[in-house]
Amino acid sequence: MNKIYTIVKKCEYCGKEFSVIVDKTKKGWKSKENQKYCSNNCANKASAKRVWATKIRPKIIESIPEKQCPVCGKWFKPNIRNHTKQIYCSKECARKALTKRQLEKRKIVKANKNKDFQSFIRMNELRQVYNNNRDALVRHFYKELLQRQDEVGKISVEDWREVKKKYNYRCAICGVKEGPNVILTIDHIIPISKGGKNIKENIRPVCKKCHLHQEV
Repeated sequence: MNKIYTIVKKCEYCGKEFSVIVDKTKKGWKSKENQKYCSNNCANKASAKRVWATKIRPKIIESIPEKQCPVCGKWFKPNIRNHTKQIYCSKECARKALTKRQLEKRKIVKANKNKDFQSFIRMNELRQVYNNNRDALVRHFYKELLQRQDEVGKISVEDWREVKKKYNYRCAICGVKEGPNVILTIDHIIPISKGGKNIKENIRPVCKKCHLHQEV
């Protein structure tokens, strides 16, 4: 076998293939038989990565103090990337905290609906549109949810506000006006179950009493 020959290797850092001229007449690292990286740049990066993983990172993790989750009360070690901002131990606890905040906000808005009626109306508009868009798909087309989305249609909060303005903020059936004790709900003129679409032209504002009476 020749003492000087060429072999093809794969860089352990970037994965790129490179050629190495092995010289068996030389000893140790000079022979280049055990070369792992395609360039000095990759070798330096791999070395820095090892130092970070074995020496620097463990010290940083050790210096981070434990926190107590305000939702479940569990003590946890925050993530190294966002340890200064992390409040909750998991995404589930963060979601529960968000839901709790939203419920508290709704309670405050409901309690002050006579003083700040516009905020109460805005909250109900968002809920009506969200529930309508979800129910229009899930209730009748659960199996073909994604395929039928374009066919069923989708309305926005702006569409709902335009429809309410068109009906002068009154129930389309009994004529009662929207107020602190009267919430207008979205009603489909042609029901979706009978081929109607969830579009602006096919909805009208109806009070809860009329809506329940229609469903019965």
